[in-house]
Amino acid sequence: MDYLLLFIIGTLSFLVLKKVSNVIKIPVILLLIAFGILFGSQGIWDLFGTIDSDGSSIALLSNYAIVILFLISGLGMNMKNIKKGGVKTLKLGTYPVLIESFVMATIAYIIFPLIGFDFPYSTYLLIAILFAMASPAIIMPLTMKLKQDGKKSSILDVLPGAVIVDNTIPLIFFVISVIITLSIGNGDSITFLGLTKSISISMISLVIAYGVGHLIGLLLAFLEKIQKLPIIAYSIITIFISLLMVKLLGTFGSSFGLMIGMGIGVGINFGIKDNKIKGLLLKNVSIIYGLIFAPIVFLYVGTKIQIETLTNMKLVVMLVIITILSIVIKGLISELVLKKYETSDEEINFTKTLMAAKGVAVINLSLAISPGFIAAGLDNQLDFMYVFAAVGILISFPYSIIMSDKNAKQIK
Repeated sequence: MDYLLLFIIGTLSFLVLKKVSNVIKIPVILLLIAFGILFGSQGIWDLFGTIDSDGSSIALLSNYAIVILFLISGLGMNMKNIKKGGVKTLKLGTYPVLIESFVMATIAYIIFPLIGFDFPYSTYLLIAILFAMASPAIIMPLTMKLKQDGKKSSILDVLPGAVIVDNTIPLIFFVISVIITLSIGNGDSITFLGLTKSISISMISLVIAYGVGHLIGLLLAFLEKIQKLPIIAYSIITIFISLLMVKLLGTFGSSFGLMIGMGIGVGINFGIKDNKIKGLLLKNVSIIYGLIFAPIVFLYVGTKIQIETLTNMKLVVMLVIITILSIVIKGLISELVLKKYETSDEEINFTKTLMAAKGVAVINLSLAISPGFIAAGLDNQLDFMYVFAAVGILISFPYSIIMSDKNAKQIK
């Protein structure tokens, strides 16, 4: 019953707040977080605590959501886009996100201890990596729409591939940062051998998941030939097998679970040859995630944010400055990359604003690692991540949406 009520509240909240978002022009993600704060343990009425007294149900559903999100990333991985853009795509997807990550982690490591947030460098690095990742939810729909409108600019082929690279390459540094942070939190020694072992397990998980995903893809393609089923049936089968595999391997709440979700998605992607089936599968899984699971994720984050942290004006002001600075740094590196390939000023400005949206990956991935952090007594670091993400979304999303729409008009 807990799960059913949470699904109902999550879906209804999303549908209502989406309409509100369209009117007041505030991202629906931020409204969901605010709703979670209002009806969390410190809000006006602990609605979620009433339904789910120990928080286990909503935490589990949030972990399900993260695996499905990475499954979608794998399903949406289009190698044609990456190949079409060539080296330009790889550089745009790699240099800006990695340079921004390490520069901002270093700055954060220096300034945040001055206001009482003294965390290891690995904590700031894992936050900076997630914060630097571009948002596919903004980039993919707009580039697709512009191509459908007849725009011929090569940047529209480069950006979808670049965002895939942008969201994939940094994961190895994210895994390393998580391992180091948890080792420090648990009082364990950090060794090169231990790091190598953990990374190897993560890569092996990815390879196994790819194999399983490929088999699922072949199975779905076979079922399509012998028995026409509604595409929603294939979507449910895909989600069920993915979650079952992660559950059996006991990797919920770890970076390995994320790698498995992505590996299965990529495997299915390459196992299904029919692009129409692949496209419909991606669309349906995305709808299931967007309507049912995503609202629960952001509502849950809202319930976990400590109100006293939000009232720390020194922290909030610092986070606003950090967000603006990170947008500037990524934009500058993106511009330097694109200028080497005779990209027009209009295309550069469009790219910079489109890649400016920040914060969603921090929420998604911090939830995935939250069980390990809580067990290690690092709750304060999670709270810091949630507030960091909320401020980032508030500042960057409206800017990215408004300015990229404006710059899109200049694209030929």
